[in-house]
Amino acid sequence: MTQELIGLEFLQKNEIKNKRCNMEQPFAFISYSHDDFDSQIVMNVFKLLYDKGINVWIDTANMPYGEDDWKVSAMQALMNHNCKFAFFFRSESSMLKDTISKELTTIKKLKHIGPIVTIDIWHEKGIYAQKFLDQVLNGGDYSVYAVCEQICNIVSPECKALRLSADFGNDIHKLAAEMIAEAKEHGLGGGKQAEKPEPPKPEPPKPEPPKQEPPKPESPKPAGDGYTYTIFGKPYKAGEREQGKLMYDAFAALMERYPDSVDQLTRRTSVARAEDVKNANTKDADPVYFRGCKSFQADGREYLVGTSYGFNAKLAEIKGMFKICGADVGEFILNGKPLVDKNPGDGTGAADGFAYDLWNIPHKAKSMADMMHDVFDLIAEKYPASIPEMAENQSITSVAHKSDVDEGKLPSNKLNYFQVKKEHTVDGAKYYVSTRYNREQGLGQLKKMLVLCEGNADALKITAVPDKTTHSVSGKKGIGELLR
Repeated sequence: MTQELIGLEFLQKNEIKNKRCNMEQPFAFISYSHDDFDSQIVMNVFKLLYDKGINVWIDTANMPYGEDDWKVSAMQALMNHNCKFAFFFRSESSMLKDTISKELTTIKKLKHIGPIVTIDIWHEKGIYAQKFLDQVLNGGDYSVYAVCEQICNIVSPECKALRLSADFGNDIHKLAAEMIAEAKEHGLGGGKQAEKPEPPKPEPPKPEPPKQEPPKPESPKPAGDGYTYTIFGKPYKAGEREQGKLMYDAFAALMERYPDSVDQLTRRTSVARAEDVKNANTKDADPVYFRGCKSFQADGREYLVGTSYGFNAKLAEIKGMFKICGADVGEFILNGKPLVDKNPGDGTGAADGFAYDLWNIPHKAKSMADMMHDVFDLIAEKYPASIPEMAENQSITSVAHKSDVDEGKLPSNKLNYFQVKKEHTVDGAKYYVSTRYNREQGLGQLKKMLVLCEGNADALKITAVPDKTTHSVSGKKGIGELLR
């Protein structure tokens, strides 16, 4: 889409009054394109965040005085050590802007700024970052492609993102709610503190009321009752803000009763071996579900249970744990009501798992991870000579030489995927296949493997998929890992 107004003209036309960022407190920076489509969405989302008390910096609400001031105002905001992280609105327009490329490059270099939380607001239905990058590459304009590629090097096409259309049905109120949750995890607030309230108008003096007996002090209102629950008949309690305790208690009870199933519980996204989680119990936790977690010991190994999910997703994780152990979900009774297993299956969140045809031969897999390993083996059996090239391909982030991973020789954006991996041997050489992807990302990786080997991905046809489970962005829906 064309941009009619640029620079200061755009800022003046779209000025947001009385919603300045309080740069003396922690704040988030908004990076977006001055495009009619983008700016309409961004302005509306910004106002929803600000009105909920989230301290956010956006150019149109922090108007500079002149053209020279405008050129440096964004840089000054980014260099302010109260800038804690950035929201990047990704679209066909923002992916082609050199100003966005420079902005994101600066954000990446500044050590005091945390993650770049990506929000996908694509103009066209069905578009996504890798597809758009491929379109630009085939468009023949190198200067345009160079900008797009630079942005993709900073914010990977494979990164999880909050998708306005796919995840929130184009409902900006739901999108804003997820962004608010992410902001609060980083300790943000105070958006309204930057406003200077008008002094109250003096009221005329009122006649003194007749003297009355001082009212008796009210009894303090009791705090919320929180949660009461039983697991295998044993009673538990958790406060209103202790939802994670439900998951911890469920895991501990299952571990005690089904000790042989402990390692199998890592099939849930909420359970992992400690060595497979990076920066646990911090905002930089990787995977993001372990931003809040607790450690458990079993069979001489340390396991972590992550709780960065919405409440319904926490219950889904508990149900999945019970199913993996072969326990009756109804043994978990919450506030007097047993949990109901609406999706019986293998505990991976799928009733029947995946069904797919590869080269017209039907296959099944219980989970996305199993499917990725199985399809890789089938591809390697047919095209063993292509596997070394596949391992060295930068857009195929799911395959690598074992030695490159073990010795840390890969670029960091690819190496990060191999926190979760499995070893495969092809023609005597060892490779790792990463399965640290959700459904869409995993299928995208498999298609890229086939394109490399056959020139297209038509040989793979998905015939059945399990119902999706959702995770909150404050883990996700995973954000910040915001979600493809």
